[in-house]
Formats: sequence, C-alpha cells, structure tokens
Amino acid sequence: MKNYPEIAELNGNSKLKYKLGEENSNILQDNNETFEEINNYMSLDFYIPSLKEIKQIIKFKGFPTDEDARCLAGYYSTLADENVFGIEIGTEISKAEEILLSHGYLKNEDFFVKGKVQIEFNCDSNKVVSFEISLNSKYLGNRLY
Repeated sequence: MKNYPEIAELNGNSKLKYKLGEENSNILQDNNETFEEINNYMSLDFYIPSLKEIKQIIKFKGFPTDEDARCLAGYYSTLADENVFGIEIGTEISKAEEILLSHGYLKNEDFFVKGKVQIEFNCDSNKVVSFEISLNSKYLGNRLY
C-alpha cells in the first residue's frame, strides 16, 4: 500500500495477525485457521472461529474502489494479544483517543479517520473491548454484484 502512507503507518505500528491492504484472500487457508466464510454483497468475510463465537472478523473487498482487486480492507478483533497503535483490549478509551489524535487521526462522532483508514472502538466501562479497522473504498457502482 505504498500509495497510502496511513495504511503503512497503521500496519507498522500495530500488532495484527493480518496486515491491512494484503491482496491475498487465501490468508486463512494458508494459516490453517478455523473460520466461517460469508460472501456478502460487496465483500468476502471470514468470521474466526465462527459466527457464534466471533473473536476476529476479516473482510476482503475492492480497494481503493469497489472495482479494484479485493484486499484485506476490514479487521475486527477482541483478542488481547493484538493492538492498534499499541491500544489493546482493556485500554481506557481516553488513552486510546489521545494515542490516535497524536498520530493525526480526526475524531468523528463514533470513530477516528485518517485518509483511507477508519478506526472504531467498542467499549464497556470506558475500556476498549474490541476494535474495528476499515479501509474506505470509493463506490463507483458500475459493477453488478
């Protein structure tokens, strides 16, 4: 993702099992993961280990537009051994906000954004219990799905 420094910055400063922007939708098969696959309207989603016991979700969709090749453009995690910019499960939300703002992210109502990267936290008692990262694609609408 050399054209998107915000994606390289995210991958370089986070501990994620899979890197955002990777173009290989066989990641899970290559890593012998247990997962449940759902082919959604505009994406290919993998729920790990399953929809009943979701610990991670990775989504492949066209990026930077819906007509481009699929890449890893969505990442959700509840795992304690992963982090985004050092923000781990259990981090106080005020500390998480401080870290993202220091990296140049702008805060919207429920999420943070920098260029094509969007980060959202789910919290319980003001502590992060999960995070979701999305690469925002432009929808051209010329393709039948």
